[in-house]
Amino acid sequence: MTGEDLVKCYVCELYIVDGNTYDEHIVLNAMGEDYSHQNLLCRQCAPLFDKIDAQLAKHFNPIANLLNVRRHRGEAQPIRAEVVNTGEEIFLDPGGKPRISKPTIDIKEDNGEASISLTAKNEKQAREVLKGLKRKFPNLDIEKALKQAVKSKFQLDSEVHFSLEVTDDELYRSVCKTAVNFYVYSRREYTCIKHLIPYLKGEQKLSCVQIYSPDYDFFPNFLEKGKVFIIFLLVEIQKRECCMQLYSFFSTFQFLILISDEYDGQDFFDFYFFDLIEVSEYRPDVEITHLPKNLILEILEEKLSASNHFQTCVENLFKLIARKQHFERLISQAIKNAF
Repeated sequence: MTGEDLVKCYVCELYIVDGNTYDEHIVLNAMGEDYSHQNLLCRQCAPLFDKIDAQLAKHFNPIANLLNVRRHRGEAQPIRAEVVNTGEEIFLDPGGKPRISKPTIDIKEDNGEASISLTAKNEKQAREVLKGLKRKFPNLDIEKALKQAVKSKFQLDSEVHFSLEVTDDELYRSVCKTAVNFYVYSRREYTCIKHLIPYLKGEQKLSCVQIYSPDYDFFPNFLEKGKVFIIFLLVEIQKRECCMQLYSFFSTFQFLILISDEYDGQDFFDFYFFDLIEVSEYRPDVEITHLPKNLILEILEEKLSASNHFQTCVENLFKLIARKQHFERLISQAIKNAF
């Protein structure tokens, strides 16, 4: 690698060389996209942001789970949910498939005889529970009990509830880091973002990130077309002294990030769309409205209230999820019937 090819870590500003490289995900793996680069952070600095990135992944895991997005590595984590009618805790596996969170045991003893009713998520768990019960009931025949077990699908006859709040400071810092990653990747320079590093590390408070919910579609309404995107938009305008980004999760949750309000470089515009359903990059021919600097500052100062349009977008996202899950269940059942 020549001197001209060497790049510096935007945190410590040391050169990234062989043995010190790190495959930094611009979009978190948990969001379902392998959008990564080795010329952003060095191996020593990258772990500084593991905690905040874990919070971002945790907050949006329910959506990634229900959409069953395909990750570069691993699968979406189960969602811990509550059945509304009963208060029972359950898990929703990728694709929204319900399963019990823990085994249930009902033991009835009468005249020295014991009747045991057991519900478990699979045979392995049932066997472990039966092994524990055998200490109390030595005559319990585990293999016989397993052969007599009835396999059934866990059916939900009630709504379920899970949390999806977008208020955590660590989450906002991770969103800002994602914007910084995209900026450095697009512009191949990091002088404009150096003042954000203390904020990313949690050493300083800044009002540079805010969830953005206007009363109109800032981006094209892809949900109506059955599409779900991760979207980056980077805009730098010299005459407005402003460098900003808009970041959209799942075509619904939009964040505004102010990179700099003292920008004096050349006008620049870049964007990135990734289709989570088709698992492919998308280059739409769209015109994006540029936000004026005073409006950006108002949004960051929380002077603008959330709109009903945001609630509509959330509802449309969950309607799309319901349609997608129904279609995948039909396909799965058709394959089973064919064989």
